[in-house]
Amino acid sequence: RDRPPLRAAVLMVDIRRLFTDLDRRMLAWLPARLPLLVLLTKCDKFGTAQQTAARRAALAELAEQHARPDAAVVLFSAENRKGVDEARAIIEHWFEAAAAETASMQPQPPEGPTDEPR
Repeated sequence: RDRPPLRAAVLMVDIRRLFTDLDRRMLAWLPARLPLLVLLTKCDKFGTAQQTAARRAALAELAEQHARPDAAVVLFSAENRKGVDEARAIIEHWFEAAAAETASMQPQPPEGPTDEPR
């Protein structure tokens, strides 16, 4: 196994059905410490009140049944692009954090005087 560890996960869930058994198995398989973004897709099929209720239900299930109170849940629609910018910002943040972590693990040059002429 010569691959880098999984750093985050994005789970796409149909807002009309919320979590399926397969989604729940995936959540059980993913390490609890792993950052998670849940995209509630097809949100354009629901009105604002239904979207809010579905998002609350998803957040509640994630916190209560899957021990993931810190998961990000974004209302998402490919049709009208709702949630695209928010999802992109979350994923970019993950990449930036991973890059910073990798950079901090690189060997640093020694500090202090050097023998090189100036």
